[in-house]
Amino acid sequence: PGVREQAVLALARWGKRLKAADRTIIQDFIRLVGEPELGVRVAAIRALGDIGGGPEVVKTLKDYLSPSADTRLRPAVVRALLSIDLTDPETELPVLESLLAEPDPAVRTAAFEKLAALGAGAEALVKPLAAGLQDPNANVRA
Repeated sequence: PGVREQAVLALARWGKRLKAADRTIIQDFIRLVGEPELGVRVAAIRALGDIGGGPEVVKTLKDYLSPSADTRLRPAVVRALLSIDLTDPETELPVLESLLAEPDPAVRTAAFEKLAALGAGAEALVKPLAAGLQDPNANVRA
């Protein structure tokens, strides 16, 4: 497991270039998210974010945001979800909406920034976006 973890971390350093060079790597990392060894799972989740996501990535990671999921994975999942390139608003907007309710203001801020970058693609979340103007944290409001 330690070798697999280090291999995933090394591959992830290539970032989006890795995804461009090998389209199957996304499925390999998704498979490793289900690995029993925690270190490998966290490395695979982080790698999915580092390479910019891809098909099935949001769908795979959103299950790890549920309260019944392993809480040790949550920070890596949130980081990955905020790092990926959004391509399917129907699937991805509900995930971003759930991040708007995170207790960590840095996560809420990043989710609002990602939604703002979508522009017209985020009109379904106008109410949650407007609610952000009432957030107790100044960075989130900004």
